Amino acid sequence: MERSANLVPEKVFEENPLPQKFFSWAIGVGRTIIILTNTFVLIVFLSRFSLDTKLADLSEEISVKQAVLKSTGDFEGRARDLQSRLNIISQNQKEKVIYSTAVKKVSDRLPPEITFSDFKITPEAVEITASSPSPSGFGRMVTSMILMEEIKEVLLTSGNYNKSDNMYIFTLSLPVNKEIFNL
Repeated sequence: MERSANLVPEKVFEENPLPQKFFSWAIGVGRTIIILTNTFVLIVFLSRFSLDTKLADLSEEISVKQAVLKSTGDFEGRARDLQSRLNIISQNQKEKVIYSTAVKKVSDRLPPEITFSDFKITPEAVEITASSPSPSGFGRMVTSMILMEEIKEVLLTSGNYNKSDNMYIFTLSLPVNKEIFNL
């Protein structure tokens, strides 16, 4: 008895009934979908190893950079603080020169018998509290202040005579020309 293998299907696809056609189609398409899905899952699974390595490298790089930023943050804060202190010192040095110049300008014009007890300088005015043993010393001081081009006007804000010390005590407010006086 001779056996033979017949690889050709007995019925053609079109000859099968509709449910069997659908089932045959679903099996063929389903195999393709399963193969494509398994291939996609395998690619995703394998790419995960690469992505995990990259993630670990990036996490390490971020932690290193955070440590650098933290250490430089302290340094930057100290540098900013130091810079602001230097600016304040520089400003004070400039003001010292300006104020000492203002004091010198005013004191050079004073009669010798005038004694300062208070000297205030603002950008708008100079205020002097002084004493004089004679009214003529006070008059010479007011006259010399009026003659200074740096001073706009001379205002007597207070004045009195102290009998026990035999001194005339007065306060003058001297509004200044900012452009000339350089305050």
